[in-house]
Amino acid sequence: MSREIISILGYFGYANTGDEAILGCMLAQLRQLDIDAEYFVYSGDPEETRCTHGVEAAPNILPTSAKSYLVRALGRNRKNFFGTLKAFKRTTVFLVGGGGLFYDRPDSNFYLMELLKLIRKAVEAGKKVVLFGVGFGPIHLESTRQALKEIIDRVTMITVRDEQSRRLLEELGITRPAIHTTADFVYFLQSAPAERIDRILSGEKLPSSDRPVIGVCPCGYNSDNRAWQESLVRFCEFADRELNARILFIPMQTGGGFDDRAAARQITAELKNRDFVSHIEGRYTAGETMGLMARTDMILGERFHGVILALNNRTPVFGLAYKPKVARVFEEIGRPDWYLPFDRLTPENLINGFKKVWDERENLADELKKAHEMLREKSRGNFTLLAELLKKG
Repeated sequence: MSREIISILGYFGYANTGDEAILGCMLAQLRQLDIDAEYFVYSGDPEETRCTHGVEAAPNILPTSAKSYLVRALGRNRKNFFGTLKAFKRTTVFLVGGGGLFYDRPDSNFYLMELLKLIRKAVEAGKKVVLFGVGFGPIHLESTRQALKEIIDRVTMITVRDEQSRRLLEELGITRPAIHTTADFVYFLQSAPAERIDRILSGEKLPSSDRPVIGVCPCGYNSDNRAWQESLVRFCEFADRELNARILFIPMQTGGGFDDRAAARQITAELKNRDFVSHIEGRYTAGETMGLMARTDMILGERFHGVILALNNRTPVFGLAYKPKVARVFEEIGRPDWYLPFDRLTPENLINGFKKVWDERENLADELKKAHEMLREKSRGNFTLLAELLKKG
């Protein structure tokens, strides 16, 4: 079997903890496979990707039209552009994923249409195209549905990270290739060593306390939503007053236009008493973030991968489902009572839902362990299927 050149396209290099965890876990598992392969990543920050993940990377600037080709070929960064094109030309396997890449908005599908153009380009160039551990939805526009049906039918393999994604593809009429339901790669993530977490906590200068700690992973996307802000403020006041707990805001994205740290400060600024609130202000790896979350007694997880890292730690978690993917985690483990849909967000609903899990948190160890083991085993299927595909040639 000849050596495979595997190019990986996802949302990498944008300071998003969850997506960096996806890439790190994906590469770690791929490198354990019995295949002869070279890996390459398209990234928003190639140097950061090289340093963090030990993999070759190039700017995520593949052209989708003749016009974009000309603009980039004649532009100031044309050297980087031709490096990206060279990597694509060498590619034998175009691996798209993982993560929730396939969605649109009610008013626009520009991002997804550009992604589908790249997939079609790879198919037409004769490359094996694998949609790998991805999520589909929500899909709002009929033009999106038509484009998905036209292009996704032509790829080589599909693994989706939840059952709802598989059902959506079937509803769209996608009949081939077979759609395999697996799970997110991040269930394989390992925490940074305890000594490293101790150093981070010391450097962050967080106050010591005997009070239980509630970790909050807010989503910066929602910081302009007044109902969201009011609900989080009221929740923090409840945690202080009723639970005698400390709040620790833990960011999952610190770049790419949405900084969760700014959203957390916005919530804190509205509190009359702020002595019980602390913030993680540094930028840390996914393993370090997971280690920080392990030092909490429970997590309020709005970010999708904040929920997954809590499950990895076997830490009780209540989810605020600002996107369907957050709800899907809890549906998968048979605990729909552990999350609140965003369209039902009120201070009362958030507080009441969280408190039910909080009150039973000391009895959840076995259930959390079983849930994590089940999801990690499902995730392993991504790599088993890919190895079988590549060994066939």
